[in-house]
Amino acid sequence: MISRFLEQQPAVTAALLSPEVRRLLFISTLTDGDIKNTEEVVKALHPMLVATKSMCEEKSPTVSNIAPLHAQLLSDTLSTIEDAPLVKDIKCAIHGDLSKRYMSAEEKNFLYVASALDPRFKSMLFLSPSEVQETYAMVVSKAAALMGNADVGMQSDGNVEEGGSTEESGPADDTSDEDRPPHTPKKGDPHLQTSLDKHSSMPDLP
Repeated sequence: MISRFLEQQPAVTAALLSPEVRRLLFISTLTDGDIKNTEEVVKALHPMLVATKSMCEEKSPTVSNIAPLHAQLLSDTLSTIEDAPLVKDIKCAIHGDLSKRYMSAEEKNFLYVASALDPRFKSMLFLSPSEVQETYAMVVSKAAALMGNADVGMQSDGNVEEGGSTEESGPADDTSDEDRPPHTPKKGDPHLQTSLDKHSSMPDLP
């Protein structure tokens, strides 16, 4: 709305200065300082406009967008020496609010993994190299766990079909749950790490 006003500002000013309007109403026109402040507000809010359009223009917004956009907004709302006092106040207010969001380790891990699996953001340029390594390590761990669970499920189904009931398959296991060794998940496909390395090394999609 503010940017639209600036586009139409000459026409609005001309209309307010017309004798017909000023004769009927007492109108205090905007000063040059008011116009300058309006331009500064539009400049300060431009990153929010870009982020909003980025989300709204997608037919199916995904969670993988959140971490890159959040990091970009935090970067764009940092004050600079060239900023006017009004722009600094606006940026500080926005930056302070965004800094409180998605701060827990659970939220960060979830958002980072989602972005790593998205071809558009898999290079993870908004993270430090150590954070990128940690994120892809989590991806490998989760993928290996899923593959291990799938293998265990397939083996269980095969045993039931071949052996029938547990009574016919062999003697019962008298070992108590407390005496059983902890279950170690089966390692995933040895090519899994290689595939993920290729995925992370390819350029991001536009």
